[in-house]
Amino acid sequence: MSLILQASGLGYRYPAHADPLFEHLDLTLYAGDHVALLGANGTGKTTLLRILAGTLPVQSGQLTTHIEPFYLRQEDALTGEASVVDAVLETYPDLGPLRAELSRLEAAGVPDPLRYADLLAEFAEGGGFVVEVALQAELAALGYAPDELLARPLTDLSGGERRLLRLVAAFARPQALYLLDEPTNYLDERATAYLTRKLRETDAACLIVSHDRHFLDETVDGVLELERGGLRRYSGTYSSFWEQKETEYRDRARRAGKLKREITQLREQERTYKVWGARKEKEKSGAADRGFIGARAARLMRRGIQAKERLQGRITDLEEAKPWVEKRYEVAFEAVAIPPGACLNARDVCVLGRKVSLTLEYGERLAVAGANGAGKTTLLRALLSLTVNAGEVSWDKRAAVGYLPQRWDDLHDAEAVAARFARDEHPHARTLLGALGVSGEAFARPLANLSEGQKRKVRLVELIVQKPNVLILDEPTTHLDYVSVEMLEAALLDFPGTLILVSHDRYLLERTTTRRLGL
Repeated sequence: MSLILQASGLGYRYPAHADPLFEHLDLTLYAGDHVALLGANGTGKTTLLRILAGTLPVQSGQLTTHIEPFYLRQEDALTGEASVVDAVLETYPDLGPLRAELSRLEAAGVPDPLRYADLLAEFAEGGGFVVEVALQAELAALGYAPDELLARPLTDLSGGERRLLRLVAAFARPQALYLLDEPTNYLDERATAYLTRKLRETDAACLIVSHDRHFLDETVDGVLELERGGLRRYSGTYSSFWEQKETEYRDRARRAGKLKREITQLREQERTYKVWGARKEKEKSGAADRGFIGARAARLMRRGIQAKERLQGRITDLEEAKPWVEKRYEVAFEAVAIPPGACLNARDVCVLGRKVSLTLEYGERLAVAGANGAGKTTLLRALLSLTVNAGEVSWDKRAAVGYLPQRWDDLHDAEAVAARFARDEHPHARTLLGALGVSGEAFARPLANLSEGQKRKVRLVELIVQKPNVLILDEPTTHLDYVSVEMLEAALLDFPGTLILVSHDRYLLERTTTRRLGL
C-alpha cells in the first residue's frame, strides 16, 4: 500500500483560547484506508480535516502529502444559476474555466471559431469529455436521465440533489484521497446508497466525519477518535468501535471504583494515626512518670509518622493510577400525560401535487420517507400550518406539539443561548446542555458563536423543556456527534408520546419508529 498522507505532532489553538484544541496528533493514511473520524462536538474534527485539506495552515507539527485531496465540507453543494453540467465541471480547477468559456462562446454563436477550436482541443486533452461521459454513467446509475439533468439549471434541484452532484463530480474523476465532513447530510436513501457503494469500491484513502452509524458500518474499517485533545485509533466498523468503547468504559469504571475504595480505607487509617498520635501526646503531658511514658510515646509516634508517610505515598500512587472515566449522562423527555384516541387527522394535504391523508393515534411512531425533493419537509410544515395548504389539518386540543426543523434560522443567531429559555428554566436547561456536552460558559454566548452541532443541541433542549406529547423531528441527528446521537435515540425510545420522524439515519428510523409513510 502506498503512503497517501502522514501527519506528526499536529496541534491547533484558537487565537482567543488559552488551551489548545488538540496537540501532538499523529496520523497516517495509506491507499485503501477507510477511516471514520469521531469525537464530541467541539473537539476539532472539522478543524483537523481543514488542516489535512490545506485550507487551514499547520500551526504546529508536520504534514506530508503529495496528493491534492477532494474535501467535502459540511454544507458543500453545487451553487449558482448555471446548468448542472457547467456547475459540475466548475468543481475541477483545470476544466471549469475552459468549460465556462466554451459555454460563453456557444451562447454568443461562436464568434471566434479558431479560439473555440483551440479551447475545445485543450478541454479534450485535459480529459473533459472523459469526465462528461463518466458523469452521464454515474447519473444513469442513479436513475436519472443524464442529458436532461445535465442541461437543467441548478436552481431546479433540491439541496440534497445539489450535494449529491458534488459527490458525483468527485467520483466521476477519481481522487487518491477523500476528506468527507458529514457527507450524508441532506442525502436521501438512494443518494446514501450511491455514496456507500462508491466508497466501498474505491481504493483511495478516505477519512470520514459522520454521525450516520449505519453508513459508517458499511464504509469504514477503522475509527480515529478525537478525545481530550488526543487521537486514538480503533480497528473495525462503528459498531465494533462502540462495543470496544463500552467495554473499556466498564473496565475503567470498575478499576476506578476499586481504587477509590482502597484510597478511602487508607485515608481512614491515616485519620486513625492522627487521632492516636494526638491521644498519646495528651497522655504524655498529663502522666506522672513522664520519662517512661514520654520515651515510649516518642518511639510509637515515630513509627506512626513513618506509617502515615507510607500511607500517603500509597494514596498518591493510587490516585495517579486511577484511570480517567468520562462522566456519563442521560437526557430524557419530560413525563407527560398521553391521552387516548387520535392526536392528528389530516385530509388531502397537498405535497408537491400529491394529496396525503393521515390519522395518528397518541403514542404512534411514524417515519416519513422519500427521495430528496419528494416533499418530506413540506409535509411536516403543512401539518404544523407553517405553509398555506388547501387540505385539512386537525390536531386534538390536548396535543402539545414540539417541532425540530431541519435547518437553524440564522435570524436568531444574535440571541444568547440563555434568552431561548424562561428564567425559571435556566437550571434545567443548563443541566441538559451539559449532559449533551455543551459547556456552561456557552449558555451566555450568542448562538452565532456556537458550532452547528451545539446549536442543534440547544434546539433539542428547548424541545425537552417544552414538555411535548407529540414530537415532529426533521433530520434531528444532523451535526450531532455520535455520543449525542446515541443519547437522542435512547431518549426517543423512552418517549411515550407520538413521534413523526424524518431522518437519513437508518438505525434511528429502524429502532424508534413502527410505521412508515412513503412519499
